[in-house]
Parts: sequence; C-alpha cells; structure tokens
Amino acid sequence: MVKRAPTEVSDRVRRLLRLSDELESVSDEAAAILKATRRLRKGGQNFSAQSCQTLLGVHETVFEFAQTVSCLIKSPRPRFDLAALQANSHDIGGCIHDARGKQLSRVGSDDPDSPVRVLTELDILNAYERIRSCYINMAETLAGCK
Repeated sequence: MVKRAPTEVSDRVRRLLRLSDELESVSDEAAAILKATRRLRKGGQNFSAQSCQTLLGVHETVFEFAQTVSCLIKSPRPRFDLAALQANSHDIGGCIHDARGKQLSRVGSDDPDSPVRVLTELDILNAYERIRSCYINMAETLAGCK
C-alpha cells in the first residue's frame, strides 16, 4: 500500500483476518473429527450407543452455539449480549467436561478395545471444545474485545 489506512479501516481488517483465522480453525477441527471417526471404523470398531448419544448431544449443543455466532457474523452491524454468549459458552464447556468424565469412566477390563475407542471419543470431544472456543473468540472479536 502506498498510503496509510485509517485506523478504522485497519481495525476492521484485523477483525476480518481474525474471524477468517478462527473459521479456518473450525474447519480443521471438523476434519479432525472426521479423521478420528474414520480411524476408529478402519480399526473395526464403532461407537457404543451410549457414546453415540453423548457425542451427538455435544454436537447439537456446539452446533446451536455456532449457528448463533454465525448469524452475528453475517449481520452488518451485530448487536448482541456478549456476557450471555460467554455464559452459554461456559455452560457448553462444562457439558463437554462432564462428557469427558463419563467417557473416561467407561474404560474397563471387560472390554479390551475400550481404551482405543474411548481415546478416539475423547479426541472428538476435545475437537468440539476447540470449536466452541473458536466461536466464542469470534463473538468477542465482533464485540471489539479482541
């Protein structure tokens, strides 16, 4: 650039770059979830009914949160309650933490393949935690906090 950009323009560019970086991170995590699922199935295993229910519950919760933030990204001048979104994000983090604890408690000596399956499930839950984190970062960026 030949000229200096006004502060307002450079701030907007920084926010857009941060949003695009966070969206790229979300796509990387989605790919990690798919890769973990494929790796488990290639090993001849499947999720148990209980694990499937837990993972789908976490998915739905994170997906609803992602939809809320995505609507804000699409809006030209979003107005929202950041504190409410942060509280919701915190609750989702607690839900994921509880799901992790349940999955770890399912490792047992009666099922020799359970450690591999549970570790895969934990990898998926960790990916959902990172996705949640990306979306709260996007909301904070839109609010001007980051």
